[in-house]
Amino acid sequence: MFKMDGLRFLGLNLKLPDFTKVNARPFTGLFTLFALAVLIACTAQPNKTAGWKTNCTVTKTIRNITFNFPSNGFAYDNRDSLVNVCFDAIKRDLAVIQQNEYTDSIVAQFLSSRKEMLENTGYPSSEYAFPQLKKIWFVADRSISPLVTHEFMHMISTSFWGQPPQHSYWLKEGIAVYAQNSCNGFTVEQTYAFFEKKNMLIPIDSLTAHFYQEPMMIAYHQSAYISQYLIETYGIQKFSLLWRSGSDSFEKIYGIQLNQVLLDIKNKLDKKYPEAPGIDWKTFKCL
Repeated sequence: MFKMDGLRFLGLNLKLPDFTKVNARPFTGLFTLFALAVLIACTAQPNKTAGWKTNCTVTKTIRNITFNFPSNGFAYDNRDSLVNVCFDAIKRDLAVIQQNEYTDSIVAQFLSSRKEMLENTGYPSSEYAFPQLKKIWFVADRSISPLVTHEFMHMISTSFWGQPPQHSYWLKEGIAVYAQNSCNGFTVEQTYAFFEKKNMLIPIDSLTAHFYQEPMMIAYHQSAYISQYLIETYGIQKFSLLWRSGSDSFEKIYGIQLNQVLLDIKNKLDKKYPEAPGIDWKTFKCL
């Protein structure tokens, strides 16, 4: 056991008693208050020593999710409602894939800006999911509403079905956009109908072979409605098999060619939408 004669902290020279000779029990409360003061100082006194910066957050575990929020600002002020949004999103995602509960222990970290997102993930987006790390990030401020349902679907679908092969990336993003199912007030069905009427759909071979090289807004929403149609028409079990096997196994799983399914979708939507839905493509943005 070592002997401490004094303590220098924050410019103070505090003389402490020799705890080897006195009963330390009365000082327990003092030590607790001292530790609390240091914790509070985390938010009030940024550490500028030798280039180090203090990064203060508040953390709370609710059910299976550890939530991490900035210690002040918009996300902090709205943390209770944002937590509720997360659990509502999980409920929606589970309904889409027809599962009862999601129990993986994960971390949901809320950030104050896209700059912070870039620093944390390498991407300047408003949301990002990393299922392998069991972590999900969201930017929340007055001007950004992150796609919470979309990102949680990545976590949940991967938890139940595993990481998909490359030829299933369009399904991974498709089911996530379908779960969110809203962009500028339009559903993925309406958006797909608009693409079809305007001859904007991506050839299916290109969509499945190199999804992330295609125009993002079209690729994501086109995949979303195909995913919705497959789930609603043929069931989630076949969809999960396609997810695991890749597009090359489509006919084996469904007993029909993918091109025939696309023709069925066209016939259905042509009847429902004789005219293209009123989307302003110049302002259409939600990803």
